[in-house]
Amino acid sequence: MKAKNTLALSAAILGLAVMYRANAAPVTYDFTSGFVTVSAFQGSGNTDLLSPGTEINLTGGQVTFNSTALTLPSFQFLDNTPQTVTVVGGLFSGEQITVQSWNAAPDASYSSSAFLSSTPPPTYGFTAGKIDASGMFSLAGPVNQTSKPFAGTTNSLTGQVTLGGTDMIQLTGITLGSFVVDGQTITLKGDIVFEGATPVPLPASIWLLASGVALLGLTQINQRRVLGNPWKLRS
Repeated sequence: MKAKNTLALSAAILGLAVMYRANAAPVTYDFTSGFVTVSAFQGSGNTDLLSPGTEINLTGGQVTFNSTALTLPSFQFLDNTPQTVTVVGGLFSGEQITVQSWNAAPDASYSSSAFLSSTPPPTYGFTAGKIDASGMFSLAGPVNQTSKPFAGTTNSLTGQVTLGGTDMIQLTGITLGSFVVDGQTITLKGDIVFEGATPVPLPASIWLLASGVALLGLTQINQRRVLGNPWKLRS
């Protein structure tokens, strides 16, 4: 009887482990800090209008990565702190662009794929798109403009995810947004780096379900004991 009880309990624990692994494959990471190395381009030109290494800090982000299916199912990058970059080249030299808020998330047609590029620690390269970005901006300088919305779409980008040690995600070539300055289109693009990720705990409902399964297993064991010994006599 003890052997059967042990076997039943082991089966219940194994079931919980399988359930945990199934739910743990896609892991969501919270990033508390990050930055975008920003570039600005006028029209279809490829000359950066900003000083090299211009950065905008990001106030938060979240990435879900599935190392089993090799996909990047979802993410969100955002900044809610106004930050200013200054144009140093082109027709609008001296123009100050203040990004008041910014948010990027997968488009409705979004898809992704990844591959293991090096180990250890595991580093995965990936491609993803489309990605939609939106935010608010204002201008000061040769052209003044109060707060207005702007938006941009990135059809496809590349990046990498490093897990272990210092968790990190990098995205290369994301379009932050486009807007019009005195009849000319200016597009902001950037390379994003997030470090110091924290895995988000599994939802409490999963642990409740696990507890329920374990309790059910123990209940069945006790019921079998009673049915096998209705007078509750000690053997």
